[in-house]
Amino acid sequence: MLLSSIDVRLEDDFRTAHIPGAINNCVFEVAFTERLANVAPQQASPTVVYGANSGSYEARIAAEKLCKAGYAKVSEYRDGFTAWQAAGAPVSQGAPRPGRPRNSGWYPPH
Repeated sequence: MLLSSIDVRLEDDFRTAHIPGAINNCVFEVAFTERLANVAPQQASPTVVYGANSGSYEARIAAEKLCKAGYAKVSEYRDGFTAWQAAGAPVSQGAPRPGRPRNSGWYPPH
């Protein structure tokens, strides 16, 4: 099973820095739900969403939209990207590479 990690912040914020392996899908864009099939194609696989900071509104809304769209294993990284970066965890920069979701290291492989 693959883990999909979705950065739901604005695209400019994502390009500046993001959690390695994450794919950007801004929750405030009208096409958010329509893009889920490309961003996280396996609804039965774990999907983690994160926003800018602790208790971010965007991550909560994204998690709700994923559940309504039929995703079964949705988690919210509640500390957000700001805490991830402050903890010295690895970050990536630039646009996402197209392709399949991969195990980004958030969870051990099953």
